[in-house]
Amino acid sequence: MTRIAISPDGRLVASGDAGGAIELSRADSGALFRQLHEPAAVRSIAFSADGKLVAAGSLRGSVRVWNAATGALAHTLSVGPGTVAKIAFSPRAPLLAAGGGDGTVRIWNARTGAPVQRLKRHAEAITDVSFSRDGGLLVTSSLDGDARTWDVATGRFLHVLRGHFSAVHSASFSPDGRWIVTAGPTTAGLWATSSGEKVFLLRGHRTPLTSASFSPDGTRILTASLDGTARIYACDICGGIRHLLALAEKRLHQAAAALPPDARRQLFAGS
Repeated sequence: MTRIAISPDGRLVASGDAGGAIELSRADSGALFRQLHEPAAVRSIAFSADGKLVAAGSLRGSVRVWNAATGALAHTLSVGPGTVAKIAFSPRAPLLAAGGGDGTVRIWNARTGAPVQRLKRHAEAITDVSFSRDGGLLVTSSLDGDARTWDVATGRFLHVLRGHFSAVHSASFSPDGRWIVTAGPTTAGLWATSSGEKVFLLRGHRTPLTSASFSPDGTRILTASLDGTARIYACDICGGIRHLLALAEKRLHQAAAALPPDARRQLFAGS
């Protein structure tokens, strides 16, 4: 087993291996539900947002899409030369994105197989593709050392996230879409989605990172590395408005504690 994915409703688990075998199993019992086959090694696997489709990217530059319920092959999509390192379905539309070994990202209508966008700005192989939660944006990462953001509807390139200076292995949005986290050689990067500006780098791993992602509430960042460790970082600025208000109040009281009593009473007068 080389790749695994869970359906959005949590009922099915899809797993693929280096021989091209794909198994759909029931999550509650582990019982085999259906077997599929990809002619080449499976490099990425994903379910559509409604769970009706399952897709797999291969070592040979193609993506196959099946009906998850019947196992019928719906489409075979060509990505181009090289490995399809990552595929992703949009959370809000019937769109499927895949990154190829030639640095190109392609987006299709997953229901019809019709091409929608062809995104070409990276100089080397794509390592990750990820949609924002509203489906409006796409972030891509590459062996060229950059991550990039795109407008899905128009295919317009928006920002380059540059600062790792070597292969970037993953990139994903925060749940609210305001931030992006990337996994670089030995650091994870936090970036502002709106501007593409680097906020800070998260250090601690000794060897290249394999992935970086946000917790469901967006207040934690999880990283994994070839050094055999995973790390969790608190991201104080990444939470929603309630989290930010609580953080501001906490810092206000911390600052006030260092003031002389008279200045502290004046600061909180009328509050």
